[in-house]
Amino acid sequence: MKLLTGDAKLLLTQKVEELRKLLETAKGMERFMSADLMIQSLDIRNGISEFENALNNPDNWDKADTNPGRFVAPAPTLKTIFGREIDGMIFLCGNCFFQVKGPYSEEEAILLVREKLRKIRSQVDYLKFRIDGHEVDSKYERQAVSEEVKNMVWRRDEGKCARCGSNRNLEFDHIIPVSKGGSNTARNLQLLCESCNRQKSDSIG
Repeated sequence: MKLLTGDAKLLLTQKVEELRKLLETAKGMERFMSADLMIQSLDIRNGISEFENALNNPDNWDKADTNPGRFVAPAPTLKTIFGREIDGMIFLCGNCFFQVKGPYSEEEAILLVREKLRKIRSQVDYLKFRIDGHEVDSKYERQAVSEEVKNMVWRRDEGKCARCGSNRNLEFDHIIPVSKGGSNTARNLQLLCESCNRQKSDSIG
C-alpha cells in the first residue's frame, strides 16, 4: 500500500503538457520519420487523449475520500505518468493516486486505501489541532502506543512483569504516568501484570 502522489490532477496536467511538447517536436519531423517513430508519435497522441479523458471525467474528482475508484490504464501509460514500471492496482481518491500490491481483491484493496486515507486525515487533524493553539490543553492527552514500541518493550522485558516476573495478564504501563507528562516511548513503558499495575496506580515507577 503506497501513496504515489498527493496531487493526481496536477500530475496528469503536467504529463499532458510534456506530451504536447513532444508532439510539436515530432510534427516538424514527420516526413523524415521511420515506421518506429511514427508509432511513437501515435502513442504520444493516444497518451494525451487518455490523460485528457481522465482529467475531464468528473467521476475521478468528485468522489468522496471514502469511495476510491480503480484507475485502469495500459502499462505504458502508467509508466509515462509515474516515470517507472507500475504493478498492482492503482486507485484514485481524494486527488491522490494509491498503489496496492499483493494478494488482494479489488474490494480488499479499496479497504486498504480507505484506511490509509483515514490515517492521513487523522495525522493532519492532529497537527491542525496543535497549530490552532490547543497544544497546551492536549499536552497530556493519552495517545495510543504504537505496535513498534509495544514490540520493543515486550522483547526488552522478555514477556514478563518487570516487578514480579509473572507472564499472566500483562499490561503496558507508563513508568511516568501520562497525567504527569510521561511519553509513549519504550524508555517510559514497562510490562506489568494486572496485580502489580493496580498496586502502582498513578504513581511514578
